[in-house]
Amino acid sequence: MQLIIKYLRRFIYYQLLQPRYSQYIATIQRGNANQANIAISDLWNYRIFITKHNEQQKIGNFFQQLDFLITLHQRKLEKLKQLKKFLLQNMFI
Repeated sequence: MQLIIKYLRRFIYYQLLQPRYSQYIATIQRGNANQANIAISDLWNYRIFITKHNEQQKIGNFFQQLDFLITLHQRKLEKLKQLKKFLLQNMFI
């Protein structure tokens, strides 16, 4: 059961990262520009598309691997930028 909850949480997390959720929140915001006033009942009314457990698991794993790959490439890019900076500084020495 713990494993099912883990995958369901990850699946819901990625659902809430979708632009659809941001658009929903934007339609219910009340208050001024500096402070949103959203009732918990508004959040409970948001519909998440739930798939079968094995599909949730696959989707959650896919996005987790994608996040890992993005982080890996960002680190690689940062190292290449540092190398470029070093090479440019030492080009005419």
